Amino acid sequence: MKKKSLIEHLSAIPEFRRKAGLRHPLGPVLLMVIMAKMSGFYSYRSIGDFIERHREALVSYFEPKKGRLPSFLTVRQVLMRLDYSLLYEAFYNWAIQYVNPESLISIDGKSIRSTLSNPVDAQQDFIALVSAYCTQRGEVVAAEAYHNAKESEVAVVKRLLKKLDLPGQTYTLDALHCKKNFSPNRGSKGTLSSSG
Repeated sequence: MKKKSLIEHLSAIPEFRRKAGLRHPLGPVLLMVIMAKMSGFYSYRSIGDFIERHREALVSYFEPKKGRLPSFLTVRQVLMRLDYSLLYEAFYNWAIQYVNPESLISIDGKSIRSTLSNPVDAQQDFIALVSAYCTQRGEVVAAEAYHNAKESEVAVVKRLLKKLDLPGQTYTLDALHCKKNFSPNRGSKGTLSSSG
C-alpha cells in the first residue's frame, strides 16, 4: 500500500473556516506552521516571519493561487480554532506508516513543568505526557496527556499500546509496568521489556 505524505494527511482534516473569502487550504497552512515550529518559530508573528522569509521556496513547493501565502493573521485564526485532536490524529497516521517491527519503541511518561496543583495535599495533581518514541527514526509516533489525580500512567500506556497495535513490535517501558497481570493488548504479539 502506498504511503501517504504528511500534506495528504493534514489535508484530510475537515475545513472549519467559512468558504467565503477562503484563500489558503488548511493542509498547506498546517504544514507551514509545522515547518516553522520545527525551525524554532513559535509565536503567530514569528511563524508569519518564517513564511515571509522562505516565500520563494514555499511558493515553488505549494504553488498557491496568485503566489499568495498565509499571513500571521491567517495562521492565528487557524491555530485558535483548530481541533488539535484532529491534528494529532493526522500526524499519528502519517508517522505510524514508517514504524516497522524491527524498530524499538520506548514508552515513558513525564510530568509537565508548572502544572502541579495542591502540592502539599494528598490529592495533589499534575499533568503528565506519555510518549511512544521510535528510536530508529528519532520521532514520537504517539502521545497522550493525562491528569495524575484522575488516572495512572499504566492505564494510559495500555491505551497507547492498543492504539499502536503493531504486531511483533518491541517496546521498552519503566519497571512500573512490570506486573504479572499486565495485559496491554490481548492478542498482541509484541514484546515488552523493562528499561529501568
